[in-house]
Amino acid sequence: SFFNVLGLSYCGLALRHVSADFKLYNFILGYVLYDVESQSAPNIRMFVDEQLSLYGLNLNSTVYVVTDNENKMKACFKDGCIGCSIHYLNKQLEHSFTSIEIDKKPVKCEAIQHLFNNVKKICTHVRRTHRQIKLKRKLQLYSDTRFNGAFYMLNVFDKVYNDVGGVINNNYMDYLTRIDKNLLEELCGFLVVFDQAIDQLS
Repeated sequence: SFFNVLGLSYCGLALRHVSADFKLYNFILGYVLYDVESQSAPNIRMFVDEQLSLYGLNLNSTVYVVTDNENKMKACFKDGCIGCSIHYLNKQLEHSFTSIEIDKKPVKCEAIQHLFNNVKKICTHVRRTHRQIKLKRKLQLYSDTRFNGAFYMLNVFDKVYNDVGGVINNNYMDYLTRIDKNLLEELCGFLVVFDQAIDQLS
């Protein structure tokens, strides 16, 4: 993973090993200053190969990179890469809430998407008007870059549902009355399983 601190780029490298008896071992190799000229695919590949060689590792049929589906990463490691299961899982959840169709086929989640959109509008309104201080929990905004972002938004909203009416203005009461509380609770109960799976895979 790449991240930026005070204008400097770093590359985070972790090693995960699955033993013969299927136990998973995690090792953080380090966060290394990325001092290569650019983050082009060939440069990233060269940098990662150099870092792996310090540990006597090279990409092959048993040592490979797990990364997200960003085009640059796929280009870097096309011959030794598998997609991150968390990213795949999160993308499916994201489609359920935000996509109208996938591969020219309709996504049949209308009730869930309406609930999601109504909650999202209220959360955005409450956060923008700084009224969340009147609630016992701070409402979460949906972020498609956060794993299971919909769950975090919906789950907190569910916990403060009974108090939300007192902090929104009349223009947003329609959104609140359209929310099926039972469906919201069921959905949160369903999504918590994905949250646990994502936590286990992290």
